[in-house]
Order: sequence, then C-alpha cells, then structure tokens
Amino acid sequence: MRRRYKAILIGFLSLVLPIAGVLLYVKLNIRSVIKQMVREQTHGAYELDFKRLRANYSTLTFTVERGKLTSLDTSNGQSRYFVTFPKVILQLQSLGDLIWRKKLNITSIAFQKPEFNIVIQKNSKRTGFFQNAGDIYKYLSSFAEATNINNVEIKDATLLLKDETRNDFTYSIKNIDLFAKGFHPTDSTTTTKHRVFLTDAIKLDVGPQKVVLDSNKTVSFHALHLSTTTANLTMDSILYEGAQTDSTDAFKINLPSLRLKKLNFGRLYNEGILQVDSVMISQPRTQLTVNLSPKANKAKDVKHIMHDVVSHLFGDIDVHYLEMTNANTHLVTRFLHQERNIDIEKHTLQVNDIYITAGDSGTINLGDFTFSVKEYESFSPHNKYRMQFNQFSIKNGGDIVLKNLLVYPTSTATKPLLALPQLTIDEADIGMLLVEKKIKAKKFVLESAVIKHELKDLKEGESAKSLGAILRGITLNADIRELEFNNGTYSVVRYGAKPLKFSADSLHLYFKFKNNRLRLQSSSDLLDALQNISAKDLQFENSSYNLQAAAMEYKEDKILRLNNFNFRRSENRHFEGKSLIIDHPDIAVILDDNKFIAKSVEIDDADITHEGRNQNQPAAARRANLDVDIDNFVLNNIHLSSFERGDVKISGNNISAVLQNVHKTHGEPVTFSLKEAHTGDVNFSDNYITAKTSKISIVVGSLSTIEDFSLHRIQNGDTLLINSQRLYFQPSQFDIATRQIALDHLYADTAKVYAVFANTEKTPKNATKGKWLFNLQRSRLINVDLTVKRNNMEFISPSSDIGLETFNSTEKNIIARLGCKDYAFRFHQDTTLANVTGKTLRTSFKLTGDDGERAMNIKSFAITNTDVQFQEGSKHNLVAENVNMDAHNLQWPMSEKPPVAEWISPDHASFVAVKHIAFPTATTNFVIDSINYSGVENKLNIGSFSFAPRLATKEYLDSVKFQTDYITGKFTNISVSKPYINLQTGRRNFSANHLGINGFDISVYRDKIYPANNLYKALPATLMKRSRLSVDIDTISFSKGNIDYTEVSEKTKKGGTVTFNDVNGIAFPFRLKDTHPNDTFRVNVSALFMNKSRLALQYAAPLYSRNDAFIANVQMGAFNLKDLNPLLVPLASAVVRSGEVDKLEYSIRGDNFSGKGKMDFYYHSLIIELLNETKKNNSSFSSRLKSFAANTVVKNKNDNRTGNIYFERINSKFIFNYLFKLAFSGVMTSTGAKSNKALRKQEKKAKQKSVLVDNQLTDN
Repeated sequence: MRRRYKAILIGFLSLVLPIAGVLLYVKLNIRSVIKQMVREQTHGAYELDFKRLRANYSTLTFTVERGKLTSLDTSNGQSRYFVTFPKVILQLQSLGDLIWRKKLNITSIAFQKPEFNIVIQKNSKRTGFFQNAGDIYKYLSSFAEATNINNVEIKDATLLLKDETRNDFTYSIKNIDLFAKGFHPTDSTTTTKHRVFLTDAIKLDVGPQKVVLDSNKTVSFHALHLSTTTANLTMDSILYEGAQTDSTDAFKINLPSLRLKKLNFGRLYNEGILQVDSVMISQPRTQLTVNLSPKANKAKDVKHIMHDVVSHLFGDIDVHYLEMTNANTHLVTRFLHQERNIDIEKHTLQVNDIYITAGDSGTINLGDFTFSVKEYESFSPHNKYRMQFNQFSIKNGGDIVLKNLLVYPTSTATKPLLALPQLTIDEADIGMLLVEKKIKAKKFVLESAVIKHELKDLKEGESAKSLGAILRGITLNADIRELEFNNGTYSVVRYGAKPLKFSADSLHLYFKFKNNRLRLQSSSDLLDALQNISAKDLQFENSSYNLQAAAMEYKEDKILRLNNFNFRRSENRHFEGKSLIIDHPDIAVILDDNKFIAKSVEIDDADITHEGRNQNQPAAARRANLDVDIDNFVLNNIHLSSFERGDVKISGNNISAVLQNVHKTHGEPVTFSLKEAHTGDVNFSDNYITAKTSKISIVVGSLSTIEDFSLHRIQNGDTLLINSQRLYFQPSQFDIATRQIALDHLYADTAKVYAVFANTEKTPKNATKGKWLFNLQRSRLINVDLTVKRNNMEFISPSSDIGLETFNSTEKNIIARLGCKDYAFRFHQDTTLANVTGKTLRTSFKLTGDDGERAMNIKSFAITNTDVQFQEGSKHNLVAENVNMDAHNLQWPMSEKPPVAEWISPDHASFVAVKHIAFPTATTNFVIDSINYSGVENKLNIGSFSFAPRLATKEYLDSVKFQTDYITGKFTNISVSKPYINLQTGRRNFSANHLGINGFDISVYRDKIYPANNLYKALPATLMKRSRLSVDIDTISFSKGNIDYTEVSEKTKKGGTVTFNDVNGIAFPFRLKDTHPNDTFRVNVSALFMNKSRLALQYAAPLYSRNDAFIANVQMGAFNLKDLNPLLVPLASAVVRSGEVDKLEYSIRGDNFSGKGKMDFYYHSLIIELLNETKKNNSSFSSRLKSFAANTVVKNKNDNRTGNIYFERINSKFIFNYLFKLAFSGVMTSTGAKSNKALRKQEKKAKQKSVLVDNQLTDN
C-alpha cells in the first residue's frame, strides 16, 4: 500500500511540479512575454509598454497599469499614433494559449481614461479628425485581429491632435466614450483594397466640446453620437465662428443639429475618406461680414470657412446627399466707409454628390443641388443699381432661378429700369460662388422682361457701354457664356445733339460672350456677343430717318431681317418693301454715331423714290445725313418710280440688282459699284447720252445681255448712233454713281453703228466734267453695218466683226479688233491715194494720245485674198495680188502725212503670205513671188525676188547717155532669220540675224563705147556708212550663184564675157548707216572662174579706218590659159595658143588712193599670138608679149618668181575695177612685162598723196 501511495505521490509531483514551474516562470516573466507576443502577433506594427501588471489566473484577467500602445508604421503619408492609459483590463480567452502556444488571445479590452495622440506629419495624407480616427480604428482592428479581441470599451477618453503641417498646432477633443463589439474580417469577395474588420456594434459618444482650430477660428458642439448599428452620426448645437482678418471676413455659423446618415466604415478604414449617404441640417443661422474694399483679398474668405472646419474635423468627405432647411443668413457688406445689412431668410439647400478635399489647396465639387431664397434685396457696390426679388433657388447642378426681379437705376429710384418676372442662371459654378464670391455660369435667361432706358447726350460709343452696364447690373458682373432675353419689351430714348428713339415688343435676345466674360465696352464687343434677336413692332427714329418694321430677326449668322418695313428720309426720298435683310450690321455704331455700317443689305418687293434733296427740309436735318458703308446692297423685284441725281435720270420696272461698296460720307452723294442687275423697261438720260432698252441682265464678271437697245450720243461735234436687237457683254465694273463702266466683253449681233468724228484738235475746257468714263475689255460686235468717217479717211463695211480689246475714255486709248467679210478703205491726202478692197480683213490695233496727236499701234493685222493698190502721184504705183497676211506690233503715227507703218516686229502669232507683188518704179520693175513669214519660227521665206530695167538694153543705155551697168537679177530660196523691219519715215531700217540666199543669177552688161560719167565712186566702207537705209544683218550667206560680166570694148567694139559659177560665200557683219566704230566688214567668196578653176577671195575693210583701208587675198588653182580666149579675143585682140597656170596667189593692202602687194604667178608653156589688129595698133604690147614668151622658158624650169603689185586708184571706177587693176599690175611684174624697179619708182612718187596705214589691217 505504501508503495502504492508513494507511486501516486511521485506521479502527482511529476505532473504538478512542471506546471508549477511553468506558472512560476510565466509569473516571473509575464511582462516581457506579453510585450514580445504583441510585437510578434502584430508583425512589428505595434509596441506595448507598461509599468505594472496584475494577473488573476482564476479569472484569466490581466490589469495593465500606466501603459502605452504605440503604432510603429512610419510609412510615407501616414500619421503617427500612440495611446497612453492609466489602466487597461485584458480578459484572456485561455491561459494555455499564452503558456503553450505563446499566443495572446484576448476576449475583451477595456481602457479607462486613455489619451489617444495623433501627430499629423508634414508629409501625411491624413488631415482631419475623422480621417485619423478611421486610421485609429484601422490599427485597432488590425490589433484586434492579431490578438483575437472581441470587445473593446473606452471610457472618458481624450483625443489630442498635433498638426506639424500648421506649425505644430494642437487641439483636443475630450469626453469620448466608445464601445465596440464583434470584430471579424469580411469575406474574400470584398471589393475593398485591404481586409476590413467589421464590428457587430460600435457606439461613440462625445460630450460638450470647444475646439480652437487656429488663432481666429473655433468650433464647438454639445454632443456627438455615432452608432454602427444605424451607421448614423449626430452632432448637436454646433457653433463655427471666426474673427475678421486681412485675408478673411468675420463669420458665425450656428447649426442646431447635424445628422450624418449611413457612414461607410469600410472606406473610412481603407481610404481615410468619410463617406456619408446623407447629411441633414436644420434651421442653421449664418452671419457673414463681407469687406468689398478694392484692396481686400476676398479670394480665400469662404474657402477658409469651409476648408478649415473640414480639414480639422472631417478630412476628405464624400456625401451623396445634403439637405439644409429653414435657414437664415445675415449679410453685412462693407465698401469703403459704407456698411449695409442684408437678411436672407427662409432659404433651403438640397445637394447631391458633394466631394470635399481637405487642406489649403483642397477643392469643393458639387453635383445636383437646389438652393432657394424667399426674399432678397441687394445694392451694387458703387450705388448705381438696386436689385430685389422675392424668390431665389438653385437646382439641377447649378441652375439658379430668381423670380419677380426688379432693377432700379439708382438706390433711390422709384421706377425700375428692368422688371423681370423670372431670371434663370444655367450651370452656375457653385464652387466659385462659395469660394470667390463670383458667379460663373453657362447662361442667364431673362423671361418677359420690360426694359425702359432713358439716356442723356452720350459721347461716341457710349450706347454700347450703357447697354453693357445694364446687362452687367442684371448679371451681377458675372462670368457667363450666354445671355438670353425672352418675350421682353425694350424701349430707349436718347436726348441731346443725337436724339434717338427705339422700341420693340416680343423681344428675344441671345448673347454669347467671348472668353466667357461679359465685356460690352464697345460696339465690336456688342456685335461679337450678340447672336440672336427677334422682335415685333420695331420703331427706330433719329434726326435723319425713320424706320418701321412689323417684325425683326437677328440670328447667330449675324443677319438682321426686317419684314414689312418702311424707310423714309423725306416725302420725295423713301422706300418701303416686304423684306429687308442686313448682314453683319454694326448696331452700336448705328445707335451712337448715326452711321449705317453692314456687310450686305438685301431688299425684296420694294418701291423706291429718290428725287434729289428735299429743299423744304430744314438745313440742320439735311446736314445730319446718314453716313453709309455697305459692302453689298441687293435689290429684288424693285419698282424705281424715279431716280434723279444731278443730270442723271433713271426709271425702270422689275429691277433686281446687287450693288457693292455702297459708301456715303457726310454731305456727299452715295457711291457704289454694280455687281449684278436685271430689269424690265429702263430709260436713261444725261447731258450727252439718251438710251433705252426693254430688258437688261447684267452680271459683272459673267455674260450679260441688253435687249432692244438704242443709244444716241452727241458731244464736241462727234456723233455716235448704235442700234442693236441684243447686246451681250461681260462687265467687270459698273459704277453708276461715279459714272465709270468697265466691260470685259461686249457682243452684239446684227447691229448698226454710224460714227462721224469731227476735226477737233483739242478737247474743250471742262469737257470731261459729267462725262461717262468707259473701260472696255475684249468686246465684239457681229454682223455690223459699219460706217466710220474722220478727216480724209472713210471706211465702209456692211458685215463687220468689231472687237474692242481695251477702250479707256479717260486715257483716250483704244485697243480694238476689226474683221470684215467685204470692205472698202479709201484714204486721200495730198498726192497720196490708197484703195484697199478685199473679202476678209482682221486687225487688232491700239489708238493712243490726245485728239490730233493720236498714234495707231497695230497689235495684229490679217488680210486674206486681198488686192492692194497704193499710188503716190505719178511716181509709185504698188499692186499686190492675193495678199494673205497676219502681222503683229505695227505702229502708225496718225499725225504723219501720208500715214506709214512704223514697226513690224516678229511675234509668235504672226504670219504673212503673199502670192505675188509687183512694184514698178520709174526705171525698174520689182517682182516678188511667194512671201511667207512665220511668227512661230520668226523666219521670213521668199520664193523668188527679181528685178530688171523697164527698158530694153539699147533704150536704157541711150536714155542714160553715159557708161552704166545694165543689171538683171533673180534670187531664189531666200530665208531671213529673226527679221525686224522699221519703215517709219526718217528711221527706215531692217535687221536680222541671218540672210540666206540659196541660188541666184546676176548679169551685168557694160558698154564702154558710151562716154564715162567720171563721177566719184566711194569704196565699200564709205558707202556703208553713208547709206540712207539702216541695215543690220549679222551674217549673209549665199550659194549656188552664177555671175556673168559682159563688157564692150571701146577699141574693138566687141564684147567679152567673164563668168563666175558655183559662187558660194559669206559676208559679215553687214551694217549700213548705223555702223559701229570697231566694225570690220569681211567677205569670203569661193567660185569657179570661167567654170574651170576654183577661185577664193578674202576681203576685209575696217569701216572707220584711215582713208578706207582694206586688205584682199586671192588664191587660184591650176587652169589652162586657153580658157581666157573668150575674154582676150574681143577685149585685147589676142589669143592664147598654149599655156598652163600652176599657181596664182596674191595679197593686197590698199586704201582710197592706191594699193600694193605681192603676187606669186607660176605658169609654163605660154604661147600668145597677137591678132593683126593688135599688131597694127599696139606695137608696145608686142614687145611686152615677147618678154612674156621669153619668160615662159624660165617658168618651165620651175624657178619661183614673185612680182610686186602697185596701182593708183581711179576714183571714178568701182571697187571691182580697182581690184582687177591691182591684180593685173602683179601679172605684169611677175611675167616681166613691167620691171619691179619702174613699179617702185611709181610707188615712191605716189607716197606724197597717200600713206597706207598697215596697222589697221589684219590678214584674218
């Protein structure tokens, strides 16, 4: 048994001793264990410290005294939290969890007089009391999760808030009681950002408080109750007040009751935002003092009032609905030294979706709300306007309605300027209204307003300012985008130097302001803002005119429409019509300055009477003429009873017109230009012209017509008659007021034109006054019977086509075209007679200059199948058959007698085609066949040109009675590149780049039996400089030519002929008369001499050298001397029996007096036989031939021999004789017929007469 008890004792001790040891260990280390468990279970988020711990293990109750629970979360944006408490009682669930599992499971925790400390750091995102209270709740719930707390009880707690963002400003809330029960996490389907531990019930009670927010603002309340069972928060007897400072106004807000329903604790827990379903405020009382001094800074007044309490108490707020009922507001306004008291009673407020962000930079966002005021009276700051109404409401997201609004022009006025049953303000910015005391809205709508406005004598532009002042008074100088005036009545009377009356019923106005700002400081501001007007029974009257209309409309397109209107200046100057449309009128300028400015005006179905000035009208009224500036003036279906202006008289029916640039200044007539006009019968007359037509259709810039047109014009002795069934034209300018007409096209079919021009040399003085100024472009008259007479010229064509390209009556210029199927032109002046008859004539010409000094510049001239005869006395008679021509740019100085063409210059459109021209002179017949000129190529081609004396050879030489050349010639295939011809008297000239002749035959016959005339024959240089005809041809080329020269010897009485065949060459530059100082005339020629041996000549003559110096080089190939027999036998009575020329070359330098040079003449086997006649008459020549024969032997030995050339010119002979005699002197010295010594002696003797200037010559 004893063993048995012993065993039981040992077993008990083995069980109890460990437990006792553990308990002893726990008791000895419980403080450190609890601290460690709190840190571990909260994952280092919290730290618990205390001074004393009492444990009752039987009840599992621990009492912690003088403790502190601190949040260790110092992440960015978080406030710092810690709780100090004198005593806290912890009820543990199980001691085993504490001992064995080392986990602190607490059933409930009770704080007695704890002190909760919140430090809002400078980077904290939490600012308000409720925001940080939400974070405390968040940390308490996370602590509850870690320790499994079920119930929390807090008694008589104090909340201390320290704000480091506001210089460590601190305020406290005391008497806080809190009871929370049933912490448990939400399920996994929650949409919250973090896990939210909800409680089954929370009850929060706060006793009476007074919180000092800063140095001048306090908030107090009697009690605060919060229950999670109903999720409601109520506050009683709230008083929020602040003293006046430099930046804020004094205020006092008394809220008897504030109820927040259905708080969202989850959002408060996660986001620190106090989300409330609704806020109810009953019978609030507000007293606000507003300083309106210009120097006062009012931008932060209401903002501070709202945000200070929000920042310190609530933080960010999200309210679905707010309702304030039966509120009263007492407003004190101070402006300079004046103070006014305004009471706003019995107003209500309903707001949906309020979101307020805390902090100085926070915002207030409001959704739909309604705010209403029963009665209100207000004065403008400057005492100019007084406004009162009996109902005010805000609803629908900022829509404001005022009813029975009266606006008085002064604070003491008894008659209202504006009576308005209802004013609606759409989409007002309530945030700006509360924060900055300004109205910013989308639209102001005035319903059935009555405005009566009386103005004194205003300065220029002040009507717009006055109207703007009215509108600003109505809108409280708001920032608005639109202003609408519906079904109103407006009347204005202006007194003074510019009296004005205006009235309208059923008036509708719509303004849209630029940059959302009502600024009506000028007429342009008014026009920019005004979008729409409509009214009935419109009346407008000033000192100049009266306007009435049954209806008016002005829309956003800036177009003013008047129906059934009457515009009257006087009894004889008025018009009335069905419709008047004015585009972009400057209304303010019309009201202020008696000026009518608009973009366009359109009048329909009107009757117009305008018969000059009304002489019975008072002078002051006549001087007060209306100034007009209209871009376009449109008339539709107008009856013009009478229009008189000076000597102009117009009447017509069914008139429709478009006038442009209608302008009138004070005391001046109206000026305008016509763009388009359509009429019925029209009659027109002035001092010079009488015209009428049955129908007119004019469109400036487009095809226009006039039917049954007749015009009679007589002026300065000139007569013009025009009749046409229909005229087509295209006007570019039609300014009746200034009498200027410009036409781009004029087309008439089957017309009659008769014009007689007087011989007036000068325009009479003041003849242009009152004249019409015409400017015609590209005009045409078809099938016109044309008769034109002037001086000694007459032109008749029964079927003309006339085109006036330009006719400027001011500059007296005419550019015209004329085309005739059959025509006759006759001109007779002194001894000159011209007759032109043809089938087709086309010409385009320009007449310029004053009367008597005109010149014709023919732009183009074309004739087809025309015969031309021109006769000047009995000297010249030119006949051209089958002429076809299209020439351009000719000038005809009409003052010249006879008239001659001045210029023929090439043009790409020009061409000339003439089949045959015969032009006989007194001695020679000239014939030209096939002339063709192309302006495209700028090239002239002539098929052939031939000339021959009119008499036979014997008759011609007998008539001359002296030695002369009888020459005939024909040139074929002539081409001229870039020709230019000037046939003006005194300046005739011809120029071309190139003259080419491809084939010619020239025959020259000279009979020396006739005596020589011994007249001086100049060398080519002098002939070219002294020419009367000016010619400038860069290059002359010729080819395939044949020249034969026949001479009858005065001794043998027989003729010999020398021929040059296949003549080809070039001459350049060929200038006559207008030569250049450095010109050198050069000729290079190649030909077959006697059709046997090739001959080459190079000739150069500087035109301004001393004594007409020149140089010539000749090269000749081998030939048989027997070929010279046709020349030698008749001229020298000698015959060559044998002889061969191997080489003949020589060069010559000469001038007007003599020439010299060298010759190389190589020949052999020369045998010459003198005929008997030569032997008898010339023994000296026999001796020379003997020497010639002796020399033949020498040449056969091939000894080179050079002969000298020298000859003194016979100045009655041409250059050809001079060159031949120089060459012959070389032959004489080369063959020994004349010694070189004798030749040098002759040369030395001649030096006294002439000195050759060699340095002026070159061999090139």
